[in-house]
Amino acid sequence: MQFWTALPAGFLLAACVWLGLVYGQVGNPTPSWVYHAYQLKQRLADAIRQPKIVIVSGSNALFGLNSSLISQTYHRPVVNQGVNAAMLLPYILYRSQQALKPGDIALLPLEYPLYLYDGATNTQLIDQILARDPGFFWRLGWKERFNILWETPLERIWQGYHPSDAQPPVTVLYGVHNIDPATGDQRNTGKARLVGQELREWEGHRDMPPHQYGKDDKPDNLAWRYLRDYIAWAKQHDVCLIFVPSAFHERAFYHEDPIERAFYTDLPGKVRALGATYVGSPFDYMYGMDDLFNTEYHLTDEGRQKHTARLIRDLGPSLEPYCGETSPQHPDAQANPGDNR
Repeated sequence: MQFWTALPAGFLLAACVWLGLVYGQVGNPTPSWVYHAYQLKQRLADAIRQPKIVIVSGSNALFGLNSSLISQTYHRPVVNQGVNAAMLLPYILYRSQQALKPGDIALLPLEYPLYLYDGATNTQLIDQILARDPGFFWRLGWKERFNILWETPLERIWQGYHPSDAQPPVTVLYGVHNIDPATGDQRNTGKARLVGQELREWEGHRDMPPHQYGKDDKPDNLAWRYLRDYIAWAKQHDVCLIFVPSAFHERAFYHEDPIERAFYTDLPGKVRALGATYVGSPFDYMYGMDDLFNTEYHLTDEGRQKHTARLIRDLGPSLEPYCGETSPQHPDAQANPGDNR
């Protein structure tokens, strides 16, 4: 009898100790290129005093879109807010809300796994929340909060008690040193730079089996609740949303397998059913290995140009028709549309 009494008490004590350890290091900085990338892009957005375009996604847009070309085409400044899809859908949408103002346009080339989000977490997001953005924790549901607390590694807690804000070395690919300070685009991704670690990653992805996002898709994923709420928020704040396909690796499997083909074919309609605009077909934005840099979502500079031109072709000469009355009156509107600074 004493055992069954002591067991829950032991669990409760262990939980309290663990929560105390987690809480004690919240807000202590850890090395993170993601944090500094978001800071850079937020400063860009804050400095613009006219209607702008904000690109909302993970790293497929960071590597895949030429913001200067988009800005020149649509005569608006552009901030590429793509950083890392590992930040997951709720956080990516949350960060975009801080950058968007009334009259702005958000382009959303969301990576396909983001549409499958159902509350699972990862170490990258856990680190960002614990070290840099603890308030975001309370914006999540109980299931998501539990997952974060349950899956926080002991190693990460130890790291939090030894804070450091060291920047990554300039010799590595990811970091603000490789991000264009005027647009937020990734730099130094030409084919000639596909060497060393990046070349090994490229070769590894070339040999990977295709993803099965269609098989993993569920109609009641939390992603759709977040997207529905985000679309409602955008309408309330006079922000125009345009969903578009993500850059992705072309595989015959995605066309031939009926479940996977249906996933990409049906996705635009699912987004439109929420009352949002979706332009383009996912199949038109899949690329061969020659256009990929180091992952199935990252394009070379050459692939970036092709991808951006294709997107502009599908969007047409103006974005205003997609936005109806949700456009150009920005609270700080000034002259020089297309000036990105």
